Amino acid sequence: MPKPIPQATIRPSASGFALIGINGAVIRDGFKTRALAAMWAARKGLYQRTTPRPNKPTIPAELENDAIKGIPLLARLTGKAYWRFLAEAKCGLYGPLIQLGPNSFGLRFGDWKAAIASREIKTASK
Repeated sequence: MPKPIPQATIRPSASGFALIGINGAVIRDGFKTRALAAMWAARKGLYQRTTPRPNKPTIPAELENDAIKGIPLLARLTGKAYWRFLAEAKCGLYGPLIQLGPNSFGLRFGDWKAAIASREIKTASK
């Protein structure tokens, strides 16, 4: 993928940040932050980010089951409402509940997968 040719640069100025064209002329000045200048210039087609976003680290397969996932994510993966899934998790249907913060909970991903697999086996045998 070829690098985009920058049509403008963003530089600090006396009144915040300024958008400078290739010829050195100030296109617009007075942005409070660099991000605002980049958003405005991107909408106008004058600026494109040149540095790629960093990749998320991949979790090794042997550690995937030890990862702690939040209740909202697991509720969506299960296909249940959050409040119903939270009530079932507090009863221990998906393994021990882990408190992540004062009002947030999570489950070990391996415990959740095992509980889902055992429910599928039980329903298939009926």
